[in-house]
Amino acid sequence: MRLKPLFILLGLLGLFWACAPQKPLPHLPESAEPPKKEVLTGKSIFDNAETLYKNKLFDAARSEYMAYISQYPQGEDAARAWLRLGELHAYFKEFENARQAYQKLIDTHPASPLAAAAMLGKLDAYTQDEKYDQAIQYSFEIPDNLLTPSQLSQKDLLLGDAFLATGAYADAFYFYSLVYNRAADPLKGQTLTKLKEVLPHLDMIQIDNLLRRLTDPVLRGHLLYQLGVLNHDVNRTENAIEALSELIARFPDHERIESAQELLRKIYLSAIESPYTIGCMLPLSGPYETYGNRALKGIELALNQYNRRHSQAPIRIVVKDTASNPYQAVLSVQELDQEKVAAIIGPIITAEPAAHEAQSRGIPIILFTQKEDITRVGDFVFRNFITPEMQVNAVADFAVTKLGLNRFALLYPDENYGKTFMNLFWDAVLSLGGNIAGVESYDPELTDFAEPIQKLVGLYYAVPKDLAVTFELLPETPETLDLSVTYISNPLECLSELYSNVPELWYQWHVPDYGPLATEADQKAALAEAPEPIIDFDAVFIPDAPQKAGLIIPQLAYYDIEDVQLIGTNLWHSDKLVEMTRNYIQGAVLPEGFFADGNASHVQAFTLEFERAFGENPGFIEAVAYDSAGILLQFLSNTAIHFKSGLKDELLNMVDYQGVTGRTSFNYQGDALKKLYILRIAGSRFIEVEIP
Repeated sequence: MRLKPLFILLGLLGLFWACAPQKPLPHLPESAEPPKKEVLTGKSIFDNAETLYKNKLFDAARSEYMAYISQYPQGEDAARAWLRLGELHAYFKEFENARQAYQKLIDTHPASPLAAAAMLGKLDAYTQDEKYDQAIQYSFEIPDNLLTPSQLSQKDLLLGDAFLATGAYADAFYFYSLVYNRAADPLKGQTLTKLKEVLPHLDMIQIDNLLRRLTDPVLRGHLLYQLGVLNHDVNRTENAIEALSELIARFPDHERIESAQELLRKIYLSAIESPYTIGCMLPLSGPYETYGNRALKGIELALNQYNRRHSQAPIRIVVKDTASNPYQAVLSVQELDQEKVAAIIGPIITAEPAAHEAQSRGIPIILFTQKEDITRVGDFVFRNFITPEMQVNAVADFAVTKLGLNRFALLYPDENYGKTFMNLFWDAVLSLGGNIAGVESYDPELTDFAEPIQKLVGLYYAVPKDLAVTFELLPETPETLDLSVTYISNPLECLSELYSNVPELWYQWHVPDYGPLATEADQKAALAEAPEPIIDFDAVFIPDAPQKAGLIIPQLAYYDIEDVQLIGTNLWHSDKLVEMTRNYIQGAVLPEGFFADGNASHVQAFTLEFERAFGENPGFIEAVAYDSAGILLQFLSNTAIHFKSGLKDELLNMVDYQGVTGRTSFNYQGDALKKLYILRIAGSRFIEVEIP
């Protein structure tokens, strides 16, 4: 019953709501389809990447190309995407990634026309990465038949760059020349610029090889000019003339014509204008004038003999006195050059400054000096003289191979001459299979050589304890005790008188441990036993002057060093040495550059004529100067030699000139090669040893 009023109330409210005015509802739009999301195709991704690439947004383009390849690895644009990736990696200097991208294209799309471009891209990535050896190796894996003419030129350019970077200049020139032959302007002009840059790096052998392979007149002209320049620079005048003349004759319109003509004029100015004039530089005054005047006599004799035989074309000699002064030596070369001499003989002293000046002026010069490495100054510098190395090689070879000696001792003065000969002799002996048993030096100011000689034979040092003379100590028992013996605290007191008269050095040999029961006879016997010299060598080499060698040799005999072969240097060729040593030096051998009493007929004839002309016997200085003049006179009589460089080449090619100082040739450095005499001392004379 209570719910009835509630229902009545709700009814009234509903009626009221229905009768109230109604507000119209808003108009709702017609239902539409939901917006479609844009779907990117492979084509659109690639096109977007290309657009970014063309707009030079390279980093974004690279990302797009990578996105395309990851989604469409076999897409129609995959090959070009890989190519673009390779280019972009190379742009960012990520060369390994670039090579991988190019290789991916080659591997996955080998039939694509872009494969050739990928190969060239990979080659370029190697060169940009400065991996030139790998670039060269890879270039030969690229088939030329797959490349267009422009691609072939690109490959050859890259290959030329790689060869140039590795210093293979001839190969670089060759591959650039291939590009030059097939290219049109402007590439042709750019390649010619590269070729000209390579030219100065080529040597004469490389140019000769290229001339055999290349036919293009422009390139051949450049090569011929460069060949002429190189030959002129090293004073190969005839070769320079040949190359320049060919350029002028065959390619008269070449851009190098004027330069070639100018160089030819310069060369002809250097021709031998006075083919019958020789310069001579000697110390004719000053401390070495004796040697200079001796050498001049040998040269004058050679000239006199030549002019008697060639009266229609006599040769004259222009003599300059160097006075043993370096400045005067240089000035003398300059004056002789003004005299237009064909060559120079001398000097004896101040050889080095003279050699440098003659080399700079392109004048062949024959020096009389032992100065080490003097011929390294240049190819116009020659030496015709006896050197320490010649001497030791000759005498060591004779001792080992002819005398059958094997073990040698070296006793030398502790100064430059002695040390030089000691080292050279040591090396020579070892190279021949011999052995050095002992080496001792001595003060060159000494007159008593006991100490170095004793060291050489083991007499100077203390006897080892296990080899010393000792006496057994008997125990002092009642059975052995001799009451008649007087015991002293110092056993050597009993030898006080003897001790005071024996040199201290003797006690370095004898330090016997005397027992208290040793008898006086035992002690005297021990003192009487001196050590014997240890002579474990067959020969002794002593590189010293006659005055010192004359003092040393008798002392060797004093210390029982006998029946061994004595060997010296050419300084031993002295009558004074024989007079000082007499019997002690018999059979000694030494090397020598000239022997006036030699057996050869031409030596005897020279000696006889020299004696007639100057009233004295010739020595080595006279003989080697005579030979040097004879060598030049022989070549200057050859009318085919027009240039000093040609004379220089003839000297280098000379073989076994038969001179009084032996057969002479020059090695490639200009040093004389000679077979020296071996002399033996017999009685008061020196005799020549005949060596087959």
